[in-house]
Amino acid sequence: MKRFLVLVILGGISFASTINKIEFTGLLHISATKAKSVIDIQEQDSFSKIKVNRAIKSLYSKGYFDSIESKFDGSTLTFITVSKPNIANIEILGFDELKVEETLKLLGLKKGMLYDKYKVEKSKKTLTSFLEFRGYLGSSVVVQTEYINKNAVNLKFVSNKGKVVRIKEFDLVGDNANYKEASDELKNKKQQFLGWLWGRDDGKLSLAELGTDYGKLKDYYLSNGYIDVDLTKPFLSADLSMNEASIYYEVTKGEQYTIGQVSVSDKSLYKEELNTKSGDLFDVYKLRADIKDIQNELYTQGFAKAKVRPKFEKSIANKTINIYFDLSLGNKVYVRNVDIQGNSRTLDRIIRRELYLIPGEVYTELNYADTISSLGRLGYFDSIVIDKNFVEDDQVDIVVNVSEGPTGSLIGSIGYGSDGLLLNANVNDRNIFGSGIEAGISVDRSATTTKGELYFQNPRFNDSKYSLGASIFKKEYDFTSYDEDKTGFSVKVGRKLTRRLTASLSYGLEDIELTNIDVNSTGLYREGSNIKSFVTPFIGYNSTDDFFLPRSGFKANTSLQYAGIGGDMEFIKSYSKVSAFYGFEDLIGYDLIVRYRANVQLAQDEGYLPINEKLYLGGLSTLRGFDTNSLSPENSNGDQIGGKRLFASSIEVSIPLIKDAKMRLFGFYDYGMIGESSFDEIKRSSFGWGIGWVTALGPLQFIFSTPEDEVGDDTQRFSFSIGSRF
Repeated sequence: MKRFLVLVILGGISFASTINKIEFTGLLHISATKAKSVIDIQEQDSFSKIKVNRAIKSLYSKGYFDSIESKFDGSTLTFITVSKPNIANIEILGFDELKVEETLKLLGLKKGMLYDKYKVEKSKKTLTSFLEFRGYLGSSVVVQTEYINKNAVNLKFVSNKGKVVRIKEFDLVGDNANYKEASDELKNKKQQFLGWLWGRDDGKLSLAELGTDYGKLKDYYLSNGYIDVDLTKPFLSADLSMNEASIYYEVTKGEQYTIGQVSVSDKSLYKEELNTKSGDLFDVYKLRADIKDIQNELYTQGFAKAKVRPKFEKSIANKTINIYFDLSLGNKVYVRNVDIQGNSRTLDRIIRRELYLIPGEVYTELNYADTISSLGRLGYFDSIVIDKNFVEDDQVDIVVNVSEGPTGSLIGSIGYGSDGLLLNANVNDRNIFGSGIEAGISVDRSATTTKGELYFQNPRFNDSKYSLGASIFKKEYDFTSYDEDKTGFSVKVGRKLTRRLTASLSYGLEDIELTNIDVNSTGLYREGSNIKSFVTPFIGYNSTDDFFLPRSGFKANTSLQYAGIGGDMEFIKSYSKVSAFYGFEDLIGYDLIVRYRANVQLAQDEGYLPINEKLYLGGLSTLRGFDTNSLSPENSNGDQIGGKRLFASSIEVSIPLIKDAKMRLFGFYDYGMIGESSFDEIKRSSFGWGIGWVTALGPLQFIFSTPEDEVGDDTQRFSFSIGSRF
């Protein structure tokens, strides 16, 4: 009997089928060779159902197939596959709050990827949750699938929004007395009467904000001394038939605590005054501010991994709490390597000379922030990202990623205006061949004006802290009262004093010839050629974070022009400007920018100050809405004689119009004064709006102005500019 069993088994092994050939049908995304490498079966292997099942699982795991079957005819093993189609196009309809590209990235979908039913179903649920989180309860999303052919499919996500649900009841059970103050910062609040008016609470339910509201509500109590507050998660009840909801929290405030002693584990590391003070009510906001301030100071000192941990000691009897800031420093961190990526045009050395993260030196957050701002002020890059890779406890590698932006322009234009035919040609580049050198040439021609200029500027000569610049020009003007022919040049040398402070000294020489002076203006102008020889010392401070559109920091500079080093003119003019910028995106989650600008100019006669060298108000650089240089004191005959005192200021608010195109909408209010002996002899103001756009040709602005206080002035209700910073 045993001998018979052995013979049967041996016979089975001897006559097992051999796989002579392996074939695949329906392959679309991988080759047959690649498919064979995935399965653990070779030609000439014995056929095994177990191995075939394993092979099918291995092929499935690659994600290329909707179905796989196998067939074995005794010689050839065939895998019959149905490949997943590619997604040819994706449409998302009815989601006005979402940008398509951002949504697809969030969902993990894009054109060209494989169609996966499970991933599409997950995306459908995500979009449905989005609608409900925005207050559209009872929403649904329908996915429409259109097969173009067996290899391609179109997807369409269509929203069926539910109704907006309004909060009719809101309650803080246990603390109704503080309802209004406590709920002031919450997104989900009771609908007010006439809630649709601006500034009133519309009561719209937002599930997405419920978690944030809980944190804000708890922080309200923690900022008013209630350190033991017990706050339940929000209870929500919704009636979809009435589109109404009610929300309530249960609050147990506990006792109110004041701050006892406040101390820092190492006072030598942080000597500034704390926001958290003994005797005040405990305030979690002040506590967090202190933690952030101490941590930033430790970062500045080179402790990049420092941690600040507050420790508390509560006295129930006295209703006080002692706070101890425990500083955990870790090792000082040093920069090991700095790698620069993405600079397809700008030379490495041009970027490296702006870095404050230097190999071998201590890494600090201040140097990190200053490096980003310094690169941003160059105006060469569309984006700047600096990655930090900590490789050891005391070492970090820095990777500077930049995306090159346009720095040059070639402009030719023909137009027609009040001066007749207008011709313009302009070629300039602020970063020639990626060298950091700026140069340009421009020519303008109209019926009354001919101008030509050639200029050059090297901001870091031989990569040093010194700068060199020069320009030559010729300008011809046909004014109403006289003709002016001006030819000249200037040279400048400067030095970078600190990270944000620069100084320079320039010398200029101009030959100004006045001809064809009107008989009624003979006493105002000196006919013939006059030489202006002058020097101008300058000092400027710049802490902004971007060349074209700063969102933080300020700029301040002052210069003093002295004419009288030889030549015919003798006078002194001073120019002082300040600009401040603040972006609100970190505070309100929206890219709103506020800018303030002020400009003070003074002129003093030291022997001969021509009228055409005096001060004039009006135009884009001083007071929008009025013609350039159209406002000044006048003599008894009504002739403009220029001023010696000028002040101009402007406040501007801008918001993104088309973010990806760097187009913004802005509104402004300008105010200016000018006079001979005092600033306020002539006062004007204007307001308006405009569109700013950073184009490949430079910043472009369309400005619509409404002048105020005008008294027969020359006004300019629409203006256009290109090439000046916003």
